[in-house]
Amino acid sequence: MEGNQLSGNIAEDFAVYPNLTYIDLSFNKFDGEISSNWARCPYLGTLRIAGNNITGSIPPEIGKATQLELLDLSSNRLVGEMPKELGKLTRISKLLNLSNNQLSGGIPPEFESLTNLEHLDLSGNNLSQSIQYLGNCIKLHYLNLSNNKFSQEIPSQLENLLQLSQLDLSHNFLRGEIPSQINKMESILLLNLSYNRLSGFLPDSFKDMRGLEYIDISYNDLQGPIPDSPAFKSASIKALQGNKDASTSGTLSCRNIAFLFLQLSCHFLIDSEAPFSYLLHFAASLDS
Repeated sequence: MEGNQLSGNIAEDFAVYPNLTYIDLSFNKFDGEISSNWARCPYLGTLRIAGNNITGSIPPEIGKATQLELLDLSSNRLVGEMPKELGKLTRISKLLNLSNNQLSGGIPPEFESLTNLEHLDLSGNNLSQSIQYLGNCIKLHYLNLSNNKFSQEIPSQLENLLQLSQLDLSHNFLRGEIPSQINKMESILLLNLSYNRLSGFLPDSFKDMRGLEYIDISYNDLQGPIPDSPAFKSASIKALQGNKDASTSGTLSCRNIAFLFLQLSCHFLIDSEAPFSYLLHFAASLDS
């Protein structure tokens, strides 16, 4: 039933289905609130209601749907805090997606029990605290907490996520330094820390992250030499701009822009989006 023009009150139109294992109602025009009846479907393994007009809060009863392996409630208008009962969904492994709602508060401590979860997306909400409770989700491959209101330091517990390949913490209010032990996350391919309030020197341990393919640290308060890492050497100007330079105590200098341009030229990474005239103009504006 995904991607049709189905409409109606989702709490009233669906009852209890004792043998139901899979349902996808995504990208329709359902409204109303999420019914607690879904918790009374004892074999339900997949529940997708993304991209509708669902309002209200996530019912605590959802924690009784203990056979769930995939839960997608993204792109609705859900409000309130994430219920701690979500931590009872210990079989959930494929996906937990609550992104693009209006959820607030923090990540419940009970999320430490989600040790089988591989894909977690909480982006595009108003969450503000307790990232550290995800440090026990050791099977995570994908973690997106971008576009929230997190204002803590990057917790050291994230270093336990050794299988994580994509981490997006961008567009928050994260402060403090990038942890020096970030290189423990040796499976990381994509790391986005842009648009935060991170400060201090770029850790030299970045050079040990040889598998890192993409890095974006733009618009923070970072400084120091660019790490000797393939990801930094191939990074675009946009992915590094808006920070400090250790030698000038100001924004990224023309000298570093020129150095980056030379690196990009040598690696044949200049494309139509970054012509030479643009780079010169951009460099001049930074030192003006």
